[in-house]
Amino acid sequence: MFGRKVEMKRTEKDLIDLERTEFVQRVNQFFQKFNTTKIDSLRVAYHLTSGQRSSIDRWISFGLTRGVERIHLNFTSYDYVYTSKLERYVFPLLTLSKSGVSTLKHIHLQSCILPNPPANFSAVPFRNLRSLVLYHVHVGQDLITSLLSECVLLEELSLIGCEFALLKLKIVSSSLLHLHFSQSFENWITFECHKLSYLEFYGDIPPCYRDILWCCATKAPLLKRVLFNIYPTSTMPDILASLANLLQLEILSLDVFQTTNISLVENSLRTIPPFKNLKELNLFIAGELMDEELKYEFDNLWIFTILRACPLLQKLSIMFICPKLLANQKENKDLGMFSHNELKVIELGGCIGNWYEIEFAMNVLKYVHTLERIIMSPFWKDPGYFGSSLYSDEEWFQNGREIVREKLHCCEKAGQAQLILI
Repeated sequence: MFGRKVEMKRTEKDLIDLERTEFVQRVNQFFQKFNTTKIDSLRVAYHLTSGQRSSIDRWISFGLTRGVERIHLNFTSYDYVYTSKLERYVFPLLTLSKSGVSTLKHIHLQSCILPNPPANFSAVPFRNLRSLVLYHVHVGQDLITSLLSECVLLEELSLIGCEFALLKLKIVSSSLLHLHFSQSFENWITFECHKLSYLEFYGDIPPCYRDILWCCATKAPLLKRVLFNIYPTSTMPDILASLANLLQLEILSLDVFQTTNISLVENSLRTIPPFKNLKELNLFIAGELMDEELKYEFDNLWIFTILRACPLLQKLSIMFICPKLLANQKENKDLGMFSHNELKVIELGGCIGNWYEIEFAMNVLKYVHTLERIIMSPFWKDPGYFGSSLYSDEEWFQNGREIVREKLHCCEKAGQAQLILI
């Protein structure tokens, strides 16, 4: 049995190698016939490895000689588990360095290696770089430091799931406007970017939150938009209290992964100071809330508690990730003590007709008198996942939408807001 499994894997790998060979041959034939003096963008999305390095290098050189401004290489593979670090494609820094051209404005690399610069490396080709996006890339730490110091026009930097040679990396830039990175035990990142206006952060180590929030408060005073994942939920009150101190903050997105009963921290949430300038709040809720074996009842009260701390909020978006139909509670709670004077639009995504969706909509329709419309949709996506795919549950289309329409009919007639069911 063991020998048979090994043989099947080898056969599968052979087929993948044949696919790669055929893909490369076709692209090579295309370039041989392609006659142009200018290329704006070079994009390759296929599960290629170091075995195709010479061909990929030629494609890049072809683009460089024709003034390419954008290079996008996505080598993510469905057989990624079989691709060792030694087999990943190595981005040709020396080729770029020798080219002497400086037309590159955008580089996006996925599932490859960006090495440390060679001794005779020149950063001239990167001088006009506006964005550098790296997903699951093994990154030479010296290169990042060099690029940040040389690329004075760099506005966007993304480091998601990347590996660095050293544990700590400090991102220092006088030009960055958008920073997107993930944190792990293997790599610890801090930043000093005084022009930064947009931060996206994903981390799974509670101690790192303190460092990131300190950087936000002292090293990025102009932040207007923040996406923060909260894990575990017991850190939520402290994180929100720190974010509330960002005086320029207008848009806040929270990716809430529930590892504990979030209702237990509701009392602590009441101590959050008010967000003085927040106009839009996006909540992505996942975790045990969507577990079929739910051990406790979900409570909408924590969401309303956060809303009270956002007096100027105009738009609220809530997306339930991987929703499951939960057993209905005995009765929906009427939160008559809740009110809000600025909220105009509410969007609920990932709906399937659960009781907590109905309870939430019922209360805002009754008690948010400035509300213009509430939109309930079955579509959801995970903000931490690189991609734009939307998902939905058939439960909504089968009977969930009609259940919601029936339950909220009276509330809709009583209020001024328009109820839109997608």
